[in-house]
Amino acid sequence: MSKRIDFTQLGGFPLTQNRLDYMQQAYDEIMKALVLQGGDDGSVPIIVSGMQLTSAGGYSTITNGWFFRSGKLIAFTGNTLAIAGGNVEMVQITATATPLTYNNGSTPNVILDSTAAFLAGPAITNAFNFPYSTMKRWGIETAWSSLAVSTPSGYGGVTGTIYYKKNFINNTVLIRATLTAANADHFLTISMAQYMQMAQFPAGYIPANDVYLTAHIRDIQDDEASQHIEQLSCKIVNAGAGINAGMITIRWIRAVAPSAYIIDLSGIIPLD
Repeated sequence: MSKRIDFTQLGGFPLTQNRLDYMQQAYDEIMKALVLQGGDDGSVPIIVSGMQLTSAGGYSTITNGWFFRSGKLIAFTGNTLAIAGGNVEMVQITATATPLTYNNGSTPNVILDSTAAFLAGPAITNAFNFPYSTMKRWGIETAWSSLAVSTPSGYGGVTGTIYYKKNFINNTVLIRATLTAANADHFLTISMAQYMQMAQFPAGYIPANDVYLTAHIRDIQDDEASQHIEQLSCKIVNAGAGINAGMITIRWIRAVAPSAYIIDLSGIIPLD
């Protein structure tokens, strides 16, 4: 920690308002450095914990949590509210100032606090209100989400699960998968020049540009038995591709010896 005070020295520590302010600056700086470690400048509200949004039947629920905005770490109280009539999920900040009586009889407002709550209203942004949708989450998702893969036998009989989770600090998605092509002899030769669709990422996990990854095969031969194949090319389709945006595709290779093989895929997908 760059700022600290050694309280172990004897002789009567000279406690003043300036010393207390120095201590307050110390933990403020630590908090800011941790939250902004992903390169943000603090202009976008950042969810530090909680504040998970779910919507169903015209109602939205946001859980309790904490967020960082304009240099402050603010506690958020969640709720369930109806969202209708053009309203959106809003975060409303309430600032309070409480006075203390000083030795000279003055009563300045020196206890300053900010809290926030869930509000349904028009999408406006000012010092005390902003849409929940403008917030960015901090950290890495703890749980892996999954996409099931299953293609007909005529298209290789591919089965397995693709796992993924988001790193909000550097705006990337981690992906891992093990897929089995049970009928690899059914892949057409032309499939070597085409990508087959396996699954599709949901909104928020789709890259701005096409991303290419490499899947590793457990040593097989191609359909002419002329060489050993060790890798396959994978492509994640960019966000501007309409209904195919976020599609996870693989350029499979036909194999007859053996007619089934397994691939392992892992990588990091930049979303910017």
